[in-house]
Amino acid sequence: MIENQSLKSATDNQTVTITNQQSNQQILKDIASNLISSLSGGMFSLAMGLMLLHDTHSPLSFGLETAVVPIIGILFLIPVGNIVDQYRHKMILVSSLAIRLLGLILFALTFPLFSGLSEFIPVTCFVVIAAISTNFNTTAYSASVHELVNTQKIKTLSSLTQAASSLSTILSPALGVALYAMIGFEDFIIVEIIATSCALLILFSMHFHY
Repeated sequence: MIENQSLKSATDNQTVTITNQQSNQQILKDIASNLISSLSGGMFSLAMGLMLLHDTHSPLSFGLETAVVPIIGILFLIPVGNIVDQYRHKMILVSSLAIRLLGLILFALTFPLFSGLSEFIPVTCFVVIAAISTNFNTTAYSASVHELVNTQKIKTLSSLTQAASSLSTILSPALGVALYAMIGFEDFIIVEIIATSCALLILFSMHFHY
């Protein structure tokens, strides 16, 4: 009986070892998911601003997201931290991306019902959903780095993730304007839905070592 309890205790306390090969696979998936989501998100934000500017001629078209995102960050600072500490990080990341995807689908369905200044209503609702999702994603990702790769690969993952974010920041304005000019805003929503779905599928395939 004592031997069984000792064996169970040793098994429970055993540290999960992540090999270099597993870490490299995780890094590739993580970079792909982050690059797709951040690049498409930046492009879509710019396209929304251009669309609102064209339809409403309001200076709020490019200031809406800038005003909403910090407010959401302050309001959800404590709830996000508590949830990330209590639940598995993959579940949080998948749920937040799934909620963003659902918000995009609802946005695509309801946006044609509005025109002129009333377009701020669906856009504001989506910006709030996207800001909440981004807060959960950022916090949960920061807390889960050690669950994706081994200790030797953490710096590599962090540096490549920052490089992907910087690349998306540089490319998203030019690509967003070009794509918006070619296909228009409503088709742009479909592109964003596809990109978010791809990022979600990649995230599903990632293994988090708890």
